[in-house]
Amino acid sequence: MPRGPGFASWETCDDRFPGSTRTRFTDARRPTHAPTKIKALDLSWFEPGPFESSKRRVKKDHWLYLAAALIGAAVWFAVTVISGRREAWDSVLYFSVGMPVVCIVSLALGYFEPVRWWRWGVLPLAGQFACLLITEGPGNLLPLGIVVFGVLSVPSIATAWIGAYVGARRADKQP
Repeated sequence: MPRGPGFASWETCDDRFPGSTRTRFTDARRPTHAPTKIKALDLSWFEPGPFESSKRRVKKDHWLYLAAALIGAAVWFAVTVISGRREAWDSVLYFSVGMPVVCIVSLALGYFEPVRWWRWGVLPLAGQFACLLITEGPGNLLPLGIVVFGVLSVPSIATAWIGAYVGARRADKQP
């Protein structure tokens, strides 16, 4: 059968199983095999530190993710309950107490885990966003709320960077 652009055919599929009578549909425009060169995966981020195994490091990160998100949600819920408002950011307590607590948590997490420090500033606000969605539901101002949470995460990201900077400098000075 002629092969060229636009021609398709059925051919015996014996490349895996010699003597097979299976057939497959082939199209001349598509390759029938996967590329032979496979790039090696870069798993350098997964290598353990000098005093911990890789499994413990991954588990520790999961616990820190959970802790950061739960602390953010707890701050949102506590400010909402104490102030009596429907949303925490409607209260003065959110900006005078809630955000400083989130920034201190981000600073501490950045200090103790300086790798990918930005996540410690984002996760508490993600927890607050989840708490808002659970308590109030997605309203018609959801896109605006996402933007506001993005802006509110800037101070906590900055404090996480400061914590990571100090933590990395401390680690460099230790013998």
